[in-house]
Amino acid sequence: MEKLRNLITAFRDLVKEWGWGPLAVACAGSAALILNNYIPPFWLVGPAADRVELDQFAVSAVKGVSFCLVHFGTLFLLPLAVAWLLTLVTRRMTESAGGFPARLRDTGLGWGDQTRYLWVFGAAFLIILPLLVWAARQEEYQQTYPFFFFARFGIRYLLLWWLCYGLYYAGVEYFFRGFLLFGLYPKIGSLAVLVAALPYVMVHFTKPPSEALGSLFAGILLGYMALRSRSIWGGFLLHWLVGMTMDGLSVYFGSGFMSR
Repeated sequence: MEKLRNLITAFRDLVKEWGWGPLAVACAGSAALILNNYIPPFWLVGPAADRVELDQFAVSAVKGVSFCLVHFGTLFLLPLAVAWLLTLVTRRMTESAGGFPARLRDTGLGWGDQTRYLWVFGAAFLIILPLLVWAARQEEYQQTYPFFFFARFGIRYLLLWWLCYGLYYAGVEYFFRGFLLFGLYPKIGSLAVLVAALPYVMVHFTKPPSEALGSLFAGILLGYMALRSRSIWGGFLLHWLVGMTMDGLSVYFGSGFMSR
C-alpha cells in the first residue's frame, strides 16, 4: 500500500507540475501512434471480399482507401475527440488543464493568419520541386510511389487515389502540427516544434533514406509555420501537393500509365 501511495503522490506532483493538458496530449498521442501502427492498414479488404469478388486491381483500390481511413481515424478523429474533451476541461478547470487551448480551432483547425503566409508555402514548393524531380527519376522512388498500383492505370484512378490521399495528409498534419504541437506549446513553448517533429521522422523510417532525412527538416518547417500562422491548413495543402506531385512524376519518369 505504501508503494501505491507513493505512486499516487508522484502522479499528483507530476500533474501539478505539468497540468492535465500536456499529460493527456502525451498519453493520447502515444495511444494514437500505437493504434496507427497496429491496426491492420488493409482491414477493409476482408469485409469487401466477403461481399463481392475482388480482382487484383480492386484489392489494390480497397487497400488504398483502407490505408487512408486508418490514418484519418487514428491521427485525426481520435486526437480531435480528445482535444474536444480537453477544451471542455480547460474551460472549467483552467489551472489543472495546464493551459490546453480552450477552443478546437486553436489546436490548428482554424484558418488563423494562413492567408498572410501562403506565399511561404508556395515558395517552399518551388524550392522542393527540383528535389522531387530528382527523386522521381530514382528507381527506389518509382517503386514506392504511388503507394498502390491501381493508381498507375490512368489519370482517373490517380485522381481517385489523390482524393483518398487527402484524408491521409489531413490526419498526419492535424496529429503532428495540430494536436501535438498546440497541445504541448503552452507548457514547453517553441520546443514543441522539435518534440512533434521527432515522432514524425520515425514514421518515415520505412521510406527511402533521403526522404526520412528530409522529413526532419520538413517537420520543423511545417511545425514552425503552423505556430506562426496558428493553423495546419497551409502545411496540409503543401504536404498534399508534394505527395501528389511525387506520385505524378514517379509515374511519368517510370513506366508511365499501365493498361488494364
